[in-house]
Amino acid sequence: MKFNFKKIIGSILICYSIASYTDVYASSNESYPLDTVIWQNLNISVCWENINANAFLRGQVQNAVQSTWEANSQLAFTGWGQCPTGFFNGIRIGVQDSGAHVKALGNDLINVRNGMVLNFTMQNWNPGCPNLFGVTNCVRWIAVHEFGHALGFAHEQNRPDTPSSCTEDAQGTSGNVIFTEWDLNSIMNYCNPNYNGFGNLSAVDILTVQTYYGRIPTYSFARTLQIPVVQVEGARYSASLSDIDGDGRFRLDALFSTTNQSSRTATYNLSNSVLNLPLVKVIDGSNHVVSLYSAIMQRHSDGQFSILSISLLQPVPTTN
Repeated sequence: MKFNFKKIIGSILICYSIASYTDVYASSNESYPLDTVIWQNLNISVCWENINANAFLRGQVQNAVQSTWEANSQLAFTGWGQCPTGFFNGIRIGVQDSGAHVKALGNDLINVRNGMVLNFTMQNWNPGCPNLFGVTNCVRWIAVHEFGHALGFAHEQNRPDTPSSCTEDAQGTSGNVIFTEWDLNSIMNYCNPNYNGFGNLSAVDILTVQTYYGRIPTYSFARTLQIPVVQVEGARYSASLSDIDGDGRFRLDALFSTTNQSSRTATYNLSNSVLNLPLVKVIDGSNHVVSLYSAIMQRHSDGQFSILSISLLQPVPTTN
């Protein structure tokens, strides 16, 4: 059966049938990210198993993570002190002269001793990196990669749609969701032509972290639109809309003042009654993200909203 995903999603947003979606796309069990381990709390605690490890490089790790994953989302990595002897509700980092790695993805790392291992000397592992780029750069770039895993993001080359031009083997735990094109430049991709992306997130990396950790609007197959943050002149609100009868017109069910911020803030213009949604994630009946859109909606005299335009932000990959 030939399946036009873009046409179907357009139908979703004007409330036609979408039942055939899951039959075609829900069977993939390898990709990036693993959405069952996404952190629900945007404030993630971090500690060091050996606080006496090089203080300068510990600071470089913190700075590298804050200037990438944190800067492009609503995440806040907090703490960064000595790990306790007892339970720790966050990421525990050990420093060893061995291969950098994580023992699990996402929130499965909670209280795992040495759940993330970083290497500050690289004498017995990966000595070529500091020879080429210097220890500080290598520590920073590797830390950003490993924190991607800590957020629930698997290796990009693990995806089933990885092209034959990428010859790196799959490594570690795979994800369960595909909603972006395969990304050569991802910091999570061993086939990236730049070592660990030289510590830089790709455009798709940024879209992905904002999808899960950016407080962006969510459209569900139940025809509901949840907007965590919408800017109306100088105020911010949280809004909930729904299209109960499926006629493509959304009613406003709830509107509350909020102090939260969003990485891609929705805006409502009082002068022309236009609601601008720069980034919307579409989720299926199992709460898996299936696509990313931008949308513009118009408020009518009866108080209801209709869609003026939608744009698919990422081509939906074809999987086997």
